[in-house]
Formats: sequence, structure tokens, C-alpha cells
Amino acid sequence: MKYLPLMIMLATLGGCASQQTQQTPVSSVAQQQTVSGFDALNLSALKIYNKAVRVEQTINGTTPHIRIADGVTPVLGWQLPDYGAYRFQLDSFVQRTHFANKANAFMAEIWLLDKQMKPVQKLTSDRLKYSKQSMLTREALTEEFVLDLRVKREEQPVYLVILTTPGAMKQKVEVANFDREYAKARSVQAPPTPDVFATASASGTIRLEVTPLVSQSFKDQSHSETENKAVERRPDYVPSADIQQAKSVAEKDSKSISDRYIETVQQAIKSGKIQQAIKMRTSVQELHSRLQQQFASLYGQAKDSIQLPAISSSASSSITEQLNEQLSRKLAVYIKQDKPQAALALIDSLKQLEYRIDRSF
Repeated sequence: MKYLPLMIMLATLGGCASQQTQQTPVSSVAQQQTVSGFDALNLSALKIYNKAVRVEQTINGTTPHIRIADGVTPVLGWQLPDYGAYRFQLDSFVQRTHFANKANAFMAEIWLLDKQMKPVQKLTSDRLKYSKQSMLTREALTEEFVLDLRVKREEQPVYLVILTTPGAMKQKVEVANFDREYAKARSVQAPPTPDVFATASASGTIRLEVTPLVSQSFKDQSHSETENKAVERRPDYVPSADIQQAKSVAEKDSKSISDRYIETVQQAIKSGKIQQAIKMRTSVQELHSRLQQQFASLYGQAKDSIQLPAISSSASSSITEQLNEQLSRKLAVYIKQDKPQAALALIDSLKQLEYRIDRSF
């Protein structure tokens, strides 16, 4: 009996502890905000000048949700710049579980809205392409597009939102099988493991990168000209039917050199010269960046003042030198011929070349 008071005291303390444990999570759970329309969202402006801007955000239970025709979806959004031409790249980062044998990602769709917050363009999740991780980049599902805001239209894009849909949630994208990648790097037999697919997740991390294609000084000058007189500009949204046609021309022009480049990469990989193949891949990325800078500096100049780069490489020059010189000259030719869409398509073709290189490993 002498232990009875002690037992009662311990039972009382245990009951208090049980109450505290149940109450704590309730107070810490964040309330999910669900709105019925895009106009209820607080969208901040994308402020872009002469350099690329990156915005990275996590999508989780605290992210605003919106009710659309197909259901409820997390949503992020921004107000677009008033004027200029920009390249957008969206990365939805892949999350790995189960010793990297399972993967998931936020299957993002991009909607462009007008000033009444009505969709004028929907870029669906089937545009997402897998991008392998490297020493400088993370594993992601990626898509790119170009937006030209230098002409005002009835359906002018004013806002950009990122969300998902029931259709996107059913999508899956094949990603790298790390067991096979490791076996390939070690030149050993890969284990019999199944393909790995990234499935859709209601959460994740996305990064939006926006790169101006026209310098700020030229944008300001062109903007004032447009306000004073009617100036015909190319379509406000790319890709369009025109850019697809121009893209086919650019791809045809650069196909020969690109095919020879990819063959050289594949030969290097087959011969075990992995560092050479990686260096050639890096050269393509660097050329992609340089051509964007070249486009920004040449676009808007008087055609007579544009000097075409000389071709100094020969058949004995490295394939990298030939690729650099030929595409740089071709871009200048397109600008001089007043074919900016073909020039942008030529730049885009390097992303396709990089993708083909990645598929070769």
C-alpha cells in the first residue's frame, strides 16, 4: 500500500503528458489556402534587366492551392515584364527514395494568363524532358520556351502560373537508373534492375530561370518607338507556326555538323574516353550561352553594320572548332537577313544536341 500514492502520481503525470502530445501537432499544422480564382492570388512581378533571374520555390502543403475545372492544385505565379523578349526554363527537381530506385517530381504545367486572369496559352506537362544531374546541375524534369512581349495583342500574356492537373498527375517520365549508370562507369555488367520512372507528386521543388534575349537599353529604345508609331514585330509567343517553320530550317542547316559532332562523342565514349566526351558536352553548353549573348548584341542593329564572323577552321580542325564557327556565322547571317526566329531556333538546336549527347552515355 505504501506504493499506492506513488503509482497515482505517476499515472497523473502520464495523463498530462498524453494530453500535451496530442495538442502540440494541432497548433503547428499550417492551414492550406485554397482560392477559387487566379485573381485571388498575390502575384509578384518578375524584375528582369540584363542578366538572367532564377526563382526557386518549394511546393508543399503551405503553398496556395486553386480550384480549377479538374480539381484543386498547388499554384505559383508571377506577373510578367511589360516589354522584351525572354527565354524561360522551368526545372522540376527529381526526388529519390528507396535507395534511389524510386523517383517522383512535381509534374508542372505552365499557364499564361491575360490581364483578366484568363488562360491564353497552356504548356502541358508532356513537354517536360529529363535532364541528368551533373557536377553543376541537379536531376530535373525541364522545359524551355521563348516569350516575346514587344507587341501588344488582345490576348497579351500578363501573368505566368505553374500548377498541375489530374492528367499531369498520371504522367511518368523515365529517369536514370543509377545501378546501370554505375555499372557503365565501372565497365562491368549491370544488375538486372527494372527501369526507373519519375511519377507525379503533389509536392516538390521547382526553379524558374528567365533570361533576357534583348539588352535593356535596346528594349527601352524599341519600347518608345512602338509607342510613337506602329512597328510590326514578330508574334508575341514562341513557339508558333512561324517559329516551328524557322526551326526546321535552322535544324536542317546545322544537321550535318551536329551529326558529325554526336558521332565524335559516341566514338569517344565507345573508346573509353569519357573525359573527352564530357568536355565536348560542356563545349555545347558554353556555345549555347555565347550564341544567346551574340543574339542579344546583334538583334536590333542596322543590317549593314553586322559583320559576319570569318571561318578560319578547316577539315583538319577539331569538330568543336567547326561547330563553334559555323553556328556563330549562321546566327549572324540569320540576323542580317532579318530572320530572328530562325536565329532563336538555331540556339534551341544546341539544347537538342546536348540532349542527344546525354542519351549517348
